[in-house]
Amino acid sequence: MALSGQLLVLFLLAHLAGNSTFWAGLINAYAAHLHAFPPLVWLFRVALLALFALHVWQGTTLALENRAAKGGRYAVKRHDRSTLSSRTMIWTGLALAAFLIYHELHLTLQVVHPEAASAAHADAVGRPDVHRMLVAGLGHPVTTAVYAAGMIALGLHLFHGIASSVQTWGLNGPRSFPWVERAGAALALLIAVAFVAVPVAVFAGLVR
Repeated sequence: MALSGQLLVLFLLAHLAGNSTFWAGLINAYAAHLHAFPPLVWLFRVALLALFALHVWQGTTLALENRAAKGGRYAVKRHDRSTLSSRTMIWTGLALAAFLIYHELHLTLQVVHPEAASAAHADAVGRPDVHRMLVAGLGHPVTTAVYAAGMIALGLHLFHGIASSVQTWGLNGPRSFPWVERAGAALALLIAVAFVAVPVAVFAGLVR
């Protein structure tokens, strides 16, 4: 569970680095370079899907095992150490799964807002116009709301998940773990805010 989660976080950081080209107006060049060898792209997508499916399966299994271990509802329920993030991991995970389906329909299969699909429009030098697709799609209030909700779920999921995955490897001492928790929370916030900044900026008209 920890390893698959950490690999997915590494993918998020790489994806975030690629997304940053949007701010410099280089997203079309980045996308063209990324898709220069389609078989490799699809191989990576299949591997990523398998990793995500493994993480979902492990998370669901763990949640069911924890529930079975309780043996019933508590007469009195108090939360001493748990957080909203840790108590809602299964729900934020399911929300992320639903968001990813929408995200793939929007930017990979391009069936959401097909009128702006990059595959059907070329930029000035003949590349698929990903920038135009993002601006047209993310400028829609429903699409912006879906992306914002997805990134809130991602932030909450990572807020507990990053520190928990590090704790699995044994870094849970009274001195080290508070620093791990703070670093994990900071990284979760950074990832969520950086991802949601694009749809918010487009919706607000700051990027055209």
